[in-house]
Amino acid sequence: MLASARAKLAIALVAVTSAACSAPPEDTPRELSVYTRPAHVGALSSFVAYLPLSAAHLREAADPAAALRQVEPGTAAVAVDIGALTCRECYRLEAVEPLRYIVRAGDKLGAQYGLAALLEHAGLRFYHPFRSYVPTALSWPRGGPGFDTVVEPKMSVRGLHMHTLHPIEGYYAALEPSEQNLEQMRRIIDWVAKNRGNRLMWVLLDNITTNADNEKRYKDHTRAILAEAHARGIEINARLQLFGSGNLQHAFDLIEGDEPDLGAAIDGRLKIALDGLDYDAVGISFGEFFSEQPQRFVDTLDLLYERLQKLKPGIELAAQIHVGNQKDQRVQFKGEELQYYFLVKHANPAIVKSVHTVMYYTLFGDAGGAYQHDEFNEHREFLLERLRAGQHVRYFPETAYWVTFDNSVPAYLPLYIRSRWLDIDEIGKRTPSGLDDHVLFSSGWEWGYWQHDVAALRMSFAPPQSYLATLQQMFAPWLGGSGARVAQVIFELAELQQRALIDQRLAPYLAGRDSVLDLGRKLDPPIISQPDRPSLEEIKAYDQSKRDAFTRSVLEPLAALRDGIAALAARLRGFGLDTRQNPFAAELVDAFEITEARARFVTALFSAALALAAEKPIDTFSAAMDQALADGKAIVARRHGALFYPEPERLLPRRPNATFYPFGYLHQAHTLCYWVREHALLARLAGTGKPSVPNCAL
Repeated sequence: MLASARAKLAIALVAVTSAACSAPPEDTPRELSVYTRPAHVGALSSFVAYLPLSAAHLREAADPAAALRQVEPGTAAVAVDIGALTCRECYRLEAVEPLRYIVRAGDKLGAQYGLAALLEHAGLRFYHPFRSYVPTALSWPRGGPGFDTVVEPKMSVRGLHMHTLHPIEGYYAALEPSEQNLEQMRRIIDWVAKNRGNRLMWVLLDNITTNADNEKRYKDHTRAILAEAHARGIEINARLQLFGSGNLQHAFDLIEGDEPDLGAAIDGRLKIALDGLDYDAVGISFGEFFSEQPQRFVDTLDLLYERLQKLKPGIELAAQIHVGNQKDQRVQFKGEELQYYFLVKHANPAIVKSVHTVMYYTLFGDAGGAYQHDEFNEHREFLLERLRAGQHVRYFPETAYWVTFDNSVPAYLPLYIRSRWLDIDEIGKRTPSGLDDHVLFSSGWEWGYWQHDVAALRMSFAPPQSYLATLQQMFAPWLGGSGARVAQVIFELAELQQRALIDQRLAPYLAGRDSVLDLGRKLDPPIISQPDRPSLEEIKAYDQSKRDAFTRSVLEPLAALRDGIAALAARLRGFGLDTRQNPFAAELVDAFEITEARARFVTALFSAALALAAEKPIDTFSAAMDQALADGKAIVARRHGALFYPEPERLLPRRPNATFYPFGYLHQAHTLCYWVREHALLARLAGTGKPSVPNCAL
């Protein structure tokens, strides 16, 4: 009954997904029958139900391969043989005759990966959790590359962390209990599986302790999520925070103050968060910017591990090694000076060490001053040393940062794909076996940010020689050979962004700023998260020498970035992509154009500030800013009228929720708040008006 109901829902969703497509030729059926043994139906029911085909049927068969002979001609059919291989999460595809296939797999995840690979050969792409790409006509393969060979994952852990401290899509699905949100969570689990992931995690929030009813609703909802995930073979991790002192965003913390009995306090909080729930692992973090006394940190983390094992014997605990290089986060412990979060290495060795980096920065290059790091050298060397010693270590980089930096601006940044590939590749070159545990910090999927997660999950499964290969696979089915050209343009944009945003340190200029960031940089010591930039007031005060230096180091490279993005956007438009029938093409065009408009805007903004310093007119720059802002508003209106998430009213306006932020994660993008703020600050500085200056924070 459950599988049947989901199948009907999936077919209804397909009607929306492919309504604009013309009818396919008769020899390219859009129907599929999947045969498997009765014991394995539960593992595949959701996979089949959510397929974006006109009809997809899951059928029981004692002998799935023999059942293929009974299928009507003209219908695609596949037999799934789970347990035929002995490897973990592996599969082998076989084409036995036209439109007839066998997926042999080591386990239920391997079977799903094999089915997904077969469907990708036919032209499907599982791009966004709530929207797949369906070509006008499927091209069912007759064998060839990818067939008759065992495919195994390179990394054992390929995870996605939905950062539910932010009001993103995953927050609603995981942490606002309802049948509707449970259905969204099922689709997210399905998307992770189809893109070769095997773990999903999110941060618990403090709202579950508001009252007994909230706790019950949280546990009922989570229990249903866990049942769905485990039926699919996906592991689920709960993320908690240890100390309330560093809790800035409503995370569920275990110690809220000076507890007289730490063990009892931890027991009580763990019971609320975990008791009665079959989580596969727990992650622990320690907040940002604020620190505890080192010995207390280590002792409390060890105590947590001890208490957790009593509640959930054998469960994994992973501790996050965050970034943060301000002076008061350097500590002395056991004769060593180290960054505060590296105290984790002195805790129980059974605790998994999870090395975190932020934004699109890598372990192997400049960090731009993010969290006051010029590079993440300590994080890099710690991770490499453990891998070389054969010790378990997790790498936990980001595919979106959110606040003021990327999709909240908004800006399209395939640089994230390049960076995630580069880390995997460099770690592989510098260690005997490479990375084995890779979890992605994800914070929203619109504006093309689904690309980052899809690419990074797939690169974790099978690391490519170049991320261009991943992009080529992603867009290969697009009509008229446009996919290869699209992949090349995205690749060139990522390379341009590497040179400009990382190598030339232009990241803070393309990003936005809010009042909280501006306040933090004025504190003593300053609190800095994203890379810093001079204020407009500071630029206006520059003398000739500083103006010349700013022109060389910022304005000229910014203009080159602007022109480079404009040229790539023009090439993309020149491909003649069918943005009416391919919604992903429409999104991609919007993503390029909003990033080009942002580059135009900030180039004019900082040129105007420098002109004020030289007491020159700014009319030309102001006009360029006005035009870029107007263009940006039109692009945003178009894109936000066509989001893939089915409930845009959750993402765009101000609205109450359990996170720290009283709006959806796209609210600042929707209003172009950072642009408007910069426009107003310049007007005040130039004396051309006194517009209100939005804080863009809360």
